[in-house]
Amino acid sequence: MANTIIHSQPALGSMSDTTLAVHGSFLGNTVFEELACRRTGSGTYILCCIPFACPDLAMGDEFTVASREGRLHVADVTARSGHSTFFVTVSSKTANGLSSVLKALQEVGCRWEVHADIFVAIDVAESISEQDCWDVLLQEYHAGRLGDIQALYSFSTAHSRLIVQHPHATWSGRANAIAYARISDEQAYWEQIHVESRDNRLIVCCIPFFIYHMALGDEVVAEVILPSTPPFVPNHLKHIVKHSPNYTFRVYAQHGDLIDRIGREMLSLGCDIEIYANRMIAVNASEGIKAEVQNALNALEDNEEITYEGTEIKSNNHIDYRRLPMETQRRANILD
Repeated sequence: MANTIIHSQPALGSMSDTTLAVHGSFLGNTVFEELACRRTGSGTYILCCIPFACPDLAMGDEFTVASREGRLHVADVTARSGHSTFFVTVSSKTANGLSSVLKALQEVGCRWEVHADIFVAIDVAESISEQDCWDVLLQEYHAGRLGDIQALYSFSTAHSRLIVQHPHATWSGRANAIAYARISDEQAYWEQIHVESRDNRLIVCCIPFFIYHMALGDEVVAEVILPSTPPFVPNHLKHIVKHSPNYTFRVYAQHGDLIDRIGREMLSLGCDIEIYANRMIAVNASEGIKAEVQNALNALEDNEEITYEGTEIKSNNHIDYRRLPMETQRRANILD
């Protein structure tokens, strides 16, 4: 199978009894990752390897899969293992870079798997300090043994509730980096934005849930900030350089079945959608269908089925968030 990541030596290979070829995105390439798993007998699987192309999974997590367009995707994580996943690239410019990185990780008790000799997926067990692992990675990065910092990311079970993720980014096949934007002053909430890094530019590859003035396809600038404490979010969005012709609507509803119905209606109008917490839809509309989408949402809001927020002025280049009205937060049950 072309463009497939194979776990030839899965970290918990002795526990594995099946392999799932799951569709994902790895550094801008659409790939299949052959996940080593153990079947539970109740329709779920336990992950027995350290994932490369599934950034919202960690080893030991229990999850389900679903088929979309003939391809398997991770559908839901039903139980967290407490493990965390870090992913780094090793610089090809430094001799013995890989062996040095692996030795440093071993000293703090981490497990790892290597793909194509330069990509390292790292498992941090619940009994191991994420801070110790992060400190090692920062040390290796400053020593020149790690590659592009934009390819350094982490999934932390302990801090996952602080980071709003896009598990099904609209342009997942184009995304090859992760950036972050803060979405709250009171708590360290962040939104994880999938971007395409190309020719020193970053193109937004997902529909923002909580970031205003930004839309799918916008060109943005990020600043590398290496945090010393969790949550470990190294690549911070700063501002928008160029707006795309797309517009973002945010739809909040109280019931998941209503979200499904509205999602189907938006798709029928030609929109792209992403769903968060089964209470919110981020809708991407092109210039040509923006008015039709707004009319449809107005009708739903008039019937008191939804609350929605419309588009913003395209001349605003600030990346910002806005406190949601209390009634909207209550109805949507988001960002607890």
